Parts: sequence; structure tokens; C-alpha cells
Amino acid sequence: MNAETPVRGLPGLERRQTPVVRRQGTWRSGLRAAYASMTGSSHARNEDCCSHVPSSDRPAFVGVADGVGGGAHGEIASSVLLDHCAQAPKAVYCDPARLVEWIGRADAEVRNAISRRTEQAGAATLAAAWFPSQSVAHVLNVGDCRVYQLTPHNDTYTMRQLTIDQTYATLGQEPPSNGNPGDPARMVGAGAVGVPPVVKAHLRQGDLLLLCSDGVHKFVSDEQMSALVSNGLAKRASLETICGSLTAAAKANGSQDDASALLVMRRPWFRGLSRWMVGGAVIAVLLLSLFAGAHVAFAETQSVIDPTETPQPPPAASKQNKPEKAPKAEPSRSMDTTPDKAERRRAAAEERRRARASALAAEKAQREATAREAAARQAAAREAAARESARRAAARAAERAAARAAATRAAAAKATNARIAAEREAVEREEAARQAAVREAERELVAREIAAREAAAKEAAIKEANAKQAVEREAAARAAGQAAASQSKLVTAGRTRRGGSPPQFGTVFRDCAECPELVWLPPGESIMGDSPDPRATATIDYMLAVGRFEVTFGEWDACVAAGGCRRNRDSGWGRGRQPVIDVSWDDAQAYAAWISRRTGKHYRLLTEAEWEYAARAGTDARYWWGDEARAGAANCNDCGTRWDGRRPSPVGSFAPNPFGLHDMHGNVWEWVADCSHACISQDSHIIRGGAWQAPARAMRSAARAAVTPGFHDNRIGFRIARTE
Repeated sequence: MNAETPVRGLPGLERRQTPVVRRQGTWRSGLRAAYASMTGSSHARNEDCCSHVPSSDRPAFVGVADGVGGGAHGEIASSVLLDHCAQAPKAVYCDPARLVEWIGRADAEVRNAISRRTEQAGAATLAAAWFPSQSVAHVLNVGDCRVYQLTPHNDTYTMRQLTIDQTYATLGQEPPSNGNPGDPARMVGAGAVGVPPVVKAHLRQGDLLLLCSDGVHKFVSDEQMSALVSNGLAKRASLETICGSLTAAAKANGSQDDASALLVMRRPWFRGLSRWMVGGAVIAVLLLSLFAGAHVAFAETQSVIDPTETPQPPPAASKQNKPEKAPKAEPSRSMDTTPDKAERRRAAAEERRRARASALAAEKAQREATAREAAARQAAAREAAARESARRAAARAAERAAARAAATRAAAAKATNARIAAEREAVEREEAARQAAVREAERELVAREIAAREAAAKEAAIKEANAKQAVEREAAARAAGQAAASQSKLVTAGRTRRGGSPPQFGTVFRDCAECPELVWLPPGESIMGDSPDPRATATIDYMLAVGRFEVTFGEWDACVAAGGCRRNRDSGWGRGRQPVIDVSWDDAQAYAAWISRRTGKHYRLLTEAEWEYAARAGTDARYWWGDEARAGAANCNDCGTRWDGRRPSPVGSFAPNPFGLHDMHGNVWEWVADCSHACISQDSHIIRGGAWQAPARAMRSAARAAVTPGFHDNRIGFRIARTE
């Protein structure tokens, strides 16, 4: 188990070689994240990186990055990439458009971080998710890392892929010569981010997001991943344990790449309740039920009437309808039956009857008066409503009349305006016709003048062309005479030295099986440098053969095997047809001495004059094809090829110049034998031609740089020459 320190120390940003299982407590509502990562058997170190920040219990960002580049520090690219993504402000990861812009900034940051540590290139692919809330995730990927969403269904989880792999096959692009259609075409740090799509995922309680590198999803099927997650959650295993089972399954299925998996879960509330809490809730419900039953029973008992209770007296009647109280009878043992008392009782009863009748009559009169008042109020209200309706009708009629009057006035004004516009239009047409006639006359006059000038210019051009052709014919005749003389001189020299026919210019040959291919150059002259002042001239009036390609690793390794050269590094880019790199001026001289001994011929480095003559190939432009850099014509930092700023290309990947020489511009700097002019010091030597990491202006035919003879790195190689 080996953990590496994060690049910037953010919590949750680290890389692991083996899954580390931690005890996970009960889940609570919200988000929780965990991951596991294993180093592949084909790598010396784990180039994957995983992150959940600010913590595994409160993740606002999660991500998995897969470093690309092998020996070119892919682990730096993945760490810096996740560090940059984790620092996105909330205003950024709430807006998909600003998220895409933030990932675009990461490309430059990754390149700068790698350039500060090494001269090699590096990049990373990415799968990431930002959470504006616990129920929403903004998901994107760059390259072939993936994001899945898992939703609970009965006792299992259904899985849906949210991202699309950005490979050469899915994008319909042709892979490089050393690549596969399934390789990622988009990556961060190589200038190939593109515009990654942002997917908005809605997470319900119990849903999960699975982020994984290609070391997992290329070797573990969707069904197996779903089963591993479902079984792990059913056994209440921790999320990190489940991630470890995913990476272990990838290794068991044959994955030799780094394998990383990260899970994010929106935890349901009920999963966090312990058995004691559930038991307490049940007991509380039972106690509440018993208490409610007892309360109802007590209430029903209180509502039963006790027959022994004394009934309460009825409520008192109103004063208006209240009958007069009968006088209390005196207690006596026998009923009073005297006539006076009976008469008094009848009188009292009659009085009470008359009082009741009077009260009823008064009440009836009051009701009638109230009804009359209500009817009067209703009549007044109806009359007021009628008056209001009449007023409104009058107002509407007045408005309609005003509208008709306004319409009449508008129609009259419109007619007047139309008449005025027609008159103005007629005047304007007349004026336009007059001006058109004037312009036509002026154009005719100008056309006659132009025709006269063109006729005069054509006559002058014909005279100038005739004079120029005469001068060119004279110059061509002189050049032909000089070329014939030079050719005759070279042919005579060749016959004298070898006693046979001279070589044909442009002929490709090699002196031994492991020797570089050479091309015989024609004799001639060319300018040197690109200053507007008078420049030096490179003159080739002797037999000169130049290497068709830059010396390759295959040709260098033959010298190493013979003991003539030292073993040098290839920066992880391969050997064979790759141009040899990491060679000093002394190393190039040692190779020339060995090949001379091997063939018995005179091999050496080109002089500055010979190199510029060979690069220009009979032209005076900045490059052999013209004065402007051409996309796809060479390998430099901004030449528009798949090797730009990343590595040298195999020799012969681009079209040759008119002399049949490849890669005179770009790919790797080339040592030359001397310093022809403007030398910095006696200890400096010159390199020519530019390189894969240099800008286009550095690979001009006249461009040059000075370094010490012992200097060597992965941008410098050389080309060989042979003379008779």
C-alpha cells in the first residue's frame, strides 16, 4: 500500500496503488463518496488520480483522471488536472457553460505544470461531477473515462451510462500511425480538449454515480459492475470496499492498465435509523395509542347522566316574552277553594293572556316595520343601480361617438399623408432619374478615361515584358554556360578520381546495409541568411552527397553495437525510424568517424554553407515551399500536425524538398561542422533547422542557434554528408 502526496494538498486528492478498505459508519441523508485505485502491471507508477473534496462526507466535486504519456509524466497531468477542477467556484459549477471554459483553462495549467518539472509532454483524460446540490450533478468527461448512474430497482441496481467516450472511432477521426481507433482523441494538457458536453443528472435518495478509468470499464462489463455494486450494498459493505471489488475484478479479467473507480451515493434517511431508534419509535406509538384510548373511555364515562342529580333550571326567557310570575302560594295543608281567590286567579290568568297578546302584537308590528324598511332600502338600491347603469350607458355612447370622430379624423389625416407622400415620391423619382442620368454620363466619361489608361499601360507592359524576357534569356544563357562549365568540371573531376562515369545528381544510394541513405546534390549557389543587407553566398562546386533523412536510432544503434558510439536515451518515444536524439556535437563526430572507418569513404557533418544550400534547394524563400509556414508541411510547435509540441515524428513523415531531402525544416535540430559567421564564442557550435518544440520561425532556412559542443537533449540530432 503506497499513497502519494497530492500536488497542492487538497483534501481527498490522492493516488493509491492498492485498494484501501476503511470502516464506513451508518449512512445518513446527503452525499458520501469513496474510491479505490490500483497500479497496472504495465506501469512503474500509478498515473491515475482520484478526488472527492472538500471531504468524503460532503463532496462538492468528485473526479477520476487517467494520465496519458507513459514515461512523459502522466501522473503529474492527472494530479494537476483534478487539483484545478476541485478549485472551481460554486458559481462556475452551477453553470455548464462556465464549467466547459474552466476545463479549457486546465489544459494550459497542465502544460505549464509539466514544463516546470520536465521537458517531456504529458496529458490526462477525465471523468468528473460537480454538485450544486445533493440532488443535482453536472457531469462531463474528456477522453475515455466514464460516468454511470445506478438507480435502485427491487433488490438490484440498474445502470445507465451518462457520458460518451471521445475516441478516434466515436469521433470519426483517423488515428495516428502508431495509434488505435479506440485510443482517446480528446485529452487535457495536449491542446485537444475540444468542447466536452455537460450532462445534468438528477439523483434521488439511494442513487449512485460511478466514475471509472478505462482500466475498469474496458475489462468489467456493465452487468458485472451492476452486480458487484448491488451485492456490496446488500451486504452493507462500505463504498470503498465496493470500489476495491471493481478494480480487483478488472485485474482478474486481464487489465494491465491502472484501474480506478469512485462511487458517490445520495444516502436515504431510513438507512441511517438504528434498531434501537426503530424500537423506541414503535414503543412511543403504542404508548400514544393506549393514552388516546384511555382518554376516549374517560370522556364517554363523563357523558353518562347520573339519575340522582338535580336537573338544572331552564334558561331565563327574554323580558319581552317573559310572563309575569304567579304569586307564591302560601303553604297550606288544604287547597284554597274560596270564590275570591278563584276570581283573583282568573283575573291574573286573563291579565297574563292580554300581556302575551300585546307582546305578540308589538313583535309583529316591529317585524312589519323592519320589512318595510328593508323593502325601501332595496327599492332605493335598485333605483341607484338603474341610474348608474344609465350613466354608464351614456358614457359608453359618448366614448363610441368620440372614437368614431377620432377615426374619421385619422382617416382624413391618413388620406392627406398619403397624398403628400405620393407627391413627395413623384418628386424623388424625378430627382433620382435626373441624378442617374448624370451618374451614367460621368461613368461613361470615366470608363473612356480608364480604357485609355489601360491601353497605354498594356502597351508599356508589353514593352517591359519584352525587355525583361530579353534580359532573362541572356541571364539564362549565362547560367546555362556556367552550369555546363561546372558540370563539365565536376564530371572531369569525378572521372579523374574514380576512373569511371560520375554519379547522377538526385541519385539515392547507401555505402553499406546499416549506412544512412544519401542523395547526390547538384552544383550551384544560394544566398545565406535572411537579412535585407548583402548576404554571403554558399557555393557548391564539388561532389557532395547529403543524408536523405536525419540519422535514425536504427543507424545509431549499429554504431553502438560496433563500439563506436555511446548508448543514449530515447525519452520513451521508441527507436528504429525515430531520429536519434540526446546526442552532442562530439557524439555526432564520433559517428562520422565510425562510418568513415566502416565504408572507407569520407563522411562528416555538413558545414553551415552546405546545410543552408541543401535546405533552400534552389529557392530564396524562408522555407523551401515559400515565405509562410504551411500547415502539415513539417513538425514544429505550431505546424498543425499530431506531433506538434509533443515529440519528434518518424523520419520521412513529410514531403521532401526539391533536392529529395526530408525534414530539413523542423523535427529535430541538426549539428553542423562549423560556425560560418556571427559566432558567439570559440566554444560554441551551431545547430540548424528548428525542432518539434520550437515555433515555426525557428525552422527557417536561415535560422540558427549556438550551444556548447557537449550539450545534448531530446530536441537535437544530426544529418551526415559524404564527399569524394
